[in-house]
Amino acid sequence: MPLRRDVCALALTLLFGCGEARVEPPMRVLAAASLAPVTEALRARWAATHESELVFELGPSSRLVRQLKSGAPFDVLLTADAAWMDEARPEVEDARVFARGRLVVIVPRGRPRPTNAAALADLPRLALCAPQVPCGRYARAALAHEEAPLGPNVIEAPSASVALRWVRSSEVDAAVLYASDARDAEVELAFAFDADAHPPIEYLAAKRRGAEARADAFLALLASDEVRAILRDAGFAEELP
Repeated sequence: MPLRRDVCALALTLLFGCGEARVEPPMRVLAAASLAPVTEALRARWAATHESELVFELGPSSRLVRQLKSGAPFDVLLTADAAWMDEARPEVEDARVFARGRLVVIVPRGRPRPTNAAALADLPRLALCAPQVPCGRYARAALAHEEAPLGPNVIEAPSASVALRWVRSSEVDAAVLYASDARDAEVELAFAFDADAHPPIEYLAAKRRGAEARADAFLALLASDEVRAILRDAGFAEELP
C-alpha cells in the first residue's frame, strides 16, 4: 500500500510539477513618450510568440536614461535621438536605429493653420518640448534654421506626449512635434519642416548590457517587416500623414 501511494505521488509530481509553475517576469521596455501610439500593437505582436508580459515605461528620453542610471529595472531602451542613447551606453549595448521621423506643426482640430515658421510668432500660445527633450532640440534647430526667433508665446512641455495633450485640449494654439503626432484624430497638420531644417530624427533601440536572450528577440521584432509596417502606418517614417 505505501508503495502504491509513492507511485501515485510521483505520477502527480510529473504531471503537475512541484509547487507553483514558474512565471516568467515581465519584459520591461523604457520607451520615448512619442512612441505611445504603437505600444499596444507591439504588445500584441510580442504576446503572439512569447509568454512574458511586455511592459512599457513611457517618458522623455532624458528621464528614462536618468532612471536606468539610477538602477531602474529594464530590458530594452528606446530613445527618440542618438544623444540620449549615447548617454546610456555604459548600461546598454547593441544600439541600432529602428524608426525615423519628420518634424511638423500641429494645431487643434478646426483652428487656423499657420503656413510657415515665421507665422508661429503670431500665435498666443506655442508649445515646444523642453530643450533637454529630443523633440525640443529638433524644434529649436528647425526654428533657428528658418530664422524664426523664440518669443514670449512659447510654453515648454516636459515631453512630446504632454505637448500633444495640450493641442488636443486647445490649451495651446499649436505645437512643434513629430509627424506621428499629426495622426491623432483630435489635431490637424499645419505644415512640415523640410528634412534639412533639423538633424535627422532617429529612434534607437538597445538592450541592457548582459540582458537575457529575450531582449534580442524584442530587438529582432522591431526589425521585422510586420513591425516596420506598424511604425510606418503610425508616422514613424519619412512619409508624412
